[in-house]
Amino acid sequence: MKNHIPAILIVILTHTMFWATAQPVHGTSSTKPVSEEEKSLTELTRKAKRSLLVLIQVGQEILSETGQNKSVSVQAQIIKDGTPVYASRHDTTSWIDHIDQNQKFDILQQHAGYLQIRLSSQENGWIQQNHARISSSQSILNKTVQTLSKSTSHQIEIVQRLYLNIQEIDRDFQKLYQAFPNHTESAKALQIEMKRYLSNANNYYRNNFKNLNPSQPQPILAQAFDRFSGQINLSTGSSTFSDQYSESLSEESKGRLGDISITGNYRIDPSTSLNMIIATRSEVLETPFKSNNYALGFRRRKAATKFDLRLGVNQYKDSFRKANSYNRINFITNVQHDLNEKNKLSLIYKLVNNNYLSDVSANYSRHNITATAEKRTNANNIILATLRGNLSASERQHLNFIHLLPSITFRKASQNKSSDLAFIYESFTYQELNLRNSMRGSIQFSRRKRNDIGQTLRNEVLLSYISYPSNLMVDHARLSLKRSKNDFTNGNTFSSFDITSKYFLHNPENSYADLRYDIGYSNKLYTQMSLFQRLYYPENNFQTSLEANVRVGLQLEGFKIGPVLSVRSNLDLMDPKFETDGSFYRLGAFVDGSRSFKNGLRLSLNGAYEYGHVFSEDVAVNSQSGQLSAQTVTSRTPITLRFSATAGMKVFKLFDLFANIDYYKIDRNHKPVEGLNPILTSDRVSFKLGISYRYN
Repeated sequence: MKNHIPAILIVILTHTMFWATAQPVHGTSSTKPVSEEEKSLTELTRKAKRSLLVLIQVGQEILSETGQNKSVSVQAQIIKDGTPVYASRHDTTSWIDHIDQNQKFDILQQHAGYLQIRLSSQENGWIQQNHARISSSQSILNKTVQTLSKSTSHQIEIVQRLYLNIQEIDRDFQKLYQAFPNHTESAKALQIEMKRYLSNANNYYRNNFKNLNPSQPQPILAQAFDRFSGQINLSTGSSTFSDQYSESLSEESKGRLGDISITGNYRIDPSTSLNMIIATRSEVLETPFKSNNYALGFRRRKAATKFDLRLGVNQYKDSFRKANSYNRINFITNVQHDLNEKNKLSLIYKLVNNNYLSDVSANYSRHNITATAEKRTNANNIILATLRGNLSASERQHLNFIHLLPSITFRKASQNKSSDLAFIYESFTYQELNLRNSMRGSIQFSRRKRNDIGQTLRNEVLLSYISYPSNLMVDHARLSLKRSKNDFTNGNTFSSFDITSKYFLHNPENSYADLRYDIGYSNKLYTQMSLFQRLYYPENNFQTSLEANVRVGLQLEGFKIGPVLSVRSNLDLMDPKFETDGSFYRLGAFVDGSRSFKNGLRLSLNGAYEYGHVFSEDVAVNSQSGQLSAQTVTSRTPITLRFSATAGMKVFKLFDLFANIDYYKIDRNHKPVEGLNPILTSDRVSFKLGISYRYN
């Protein structure tokens, strides 16, 4: 019976924590004003509850490691059939298994929207949290302990600090309690509650940890390594590309790849850390290039303030088209501060300074500021006021502008649904390009609803008007209606319907409406369909565009395999025919997915083969004037083959070996045109082999 007491305490504590935010304190009326004394006493009581909860949870982990007890079992129920289980939350291409709806598994930890679970095969894996149902109290447990050290001695130190913290909270509580001579019934009840928490902490600590002491302090160097975590990736390979313009004219390039990536994080204290990135990448795609990236960041999380600082340098060198080479500096700072429980402020500043090595006139600097104020009027309603400003400076006229985007949003949110009503104003002001100056006013309403079985419904309405003071012909009004739905109850089903209409006030013949419909289903059978239509609706314009993309296949062992069809047609409704400029159809097959094997091998594949039929107007070039003229509509049959594969395997439990190959080839089947050099065929091949090591 003794071993079950901590688990019972956890259930009671988390249950009371959940209801403490929603219920009046000990029988007091929710309409009766709460004194400052009661607010302070209630906050201290909640802190004691949280500290005791973490004390018991960490204590159970220590007792489990020392063989004195079993840790508290926390389970999650799967709500999505065929939920993939990943080997790591950092690599969602590594699938261990698939699990079905309504199965239950023990949760080992929770982090960044993922749950680590223990399968029936005793393997550990990661699943997405939105694929599982987990109680609020269990979620609090895992979120609280997710950042604790794995070292038992370190955990004992944490238990000792938590125990001393509860005693300190009790002393603060008693001082405040004694400062007020006349106490309400709620204050007296809080006094009894605080005594119970202190008594539970005393009993639990003395019964389990009075003979346990943390190990001797580690040397300074060992402490530094314990606070550091990082990863290094090394890879090498080769890459080639070639473009064929004619039988006698082609462009080819080959190069070796040698990439390195180092990321590190040093924890100064529980609320402060430094992080860094050093990475180089070389590739031969359309041009041989090498990119060097360096970044240093600082993060601090303490009390009601969050502070982030990041400085990055990017060097891009193009050895073939040297005009593209540049040096870029990125600076970002982010400050968030909670004034109190109802009011929050945040400020984000970004600086981008781009210097081209061969064309100084193209250099630019860009300052971006985002300021947000949040006001919570009650438990469900929030007012958000945001101001975004962007100042761009350059010798190039189109990069010399001021952009302002203020907005105010009224948000109403509950546990399973939310709605936003936003009023937005936007302006672009160019110093010399007056035709680009614009002003936009918008009203946007969105509503999102989610239930407990994995269904999400979203509706959105947007009405806006854009004015160009110096170019009235492009002034237009826009109306957009969108509805989307996701359903995880039986496989993964999604659908969305979007209507967007633009009406040009001073140029109505260019007005049009876009209709788009997407639907998909993924379980054993995989389907995905997308339909698009653009209709010009003035009386004298009967042009329309139709486009459809369809994929149908099977999902086997983590891979989606099947045929693909794409069709597009630009039609004149008065003279409908498929053979018009820009129309095409494509037929082919695709494979996409990933799988993890029992021997530890992880494999990811993505590829497609397409045979097409494209209609286009022939173009002739006047040898004297150089002018282009359209001729009759002809057809060509392009063929495309692309393939990408990635494989990885852990070796010696410390390193990851990985290999990647990318292949792309297209035969456009162009006819040579005198005076023009269209690309007839293109080939791309890239291979990379590397090793990865992660520390701590």
